Amino acid sequence: MSTSSLHTRIRDGLATRKYTGDVSVTVVVARYTQDITPEVLQILRDNNVVCHHLGYDSEENKPKRDAADRAIIAMINEFVADPENAPPQNIMVCSSDGFFHTALKPARD
Repeated sequence: MSTSSLHTRIRDGLATRKYTGDVSVTVVVARYTQDITPEVLQILRDNNVVCHHLGYDSEENKPKRDAADRAIIAMINEFVADPENAPPQNIMVCSSDGFFHTALKPARD
């Protein structure tokens, strides 16, 4: 999938499944890598994706372990706590980490 089509493909895929609400896509990165560059984040921003770069940018300025994960959990908690996002609500987290289910549990309750 191309970077520029991320938001559109997610939005259109949900619409095909009869989801009619607003779609917001947020990307959280702790630091730049070979694949995640300032240019990639700018392409995402230009295509309706909210990008949060945590500001780590060099070997001397390394992120603490799980920095992006903690930021994602904080965002989930903020989303769930906001009365404007009262159920029904939908949250999709794409990650190779499996511990986000504990942060998402309040959204199910």
